[in-house]
Amino acid sequence: MRSSGSASSAAPVNQVDVDKAMSTLPVLPLVAAFLLLQRYWQTGLTTGAVK
Repeated sequence: MRSSGSASSAAPVNQVDVDKAMSTLPVLPLVAAFLLLQRYWQTGLTTGAVK
C-alpha cells in the first residue's frame, strides 16, 4: 500500500469543466422563478380558455 505524502493529491481541474459549471449558474434563478410561478401561469391559461 502506498501512503500519499503530499497534501494535494486531488486531480487537477480542467478549465473547460469550470467554464461549463459557471455558465449554468445564471440559469438557476430562471429555473427557480419558473418552478415558483408555474401554478399562476397554469391558472391563467385555464381561466382564459373558459367561455
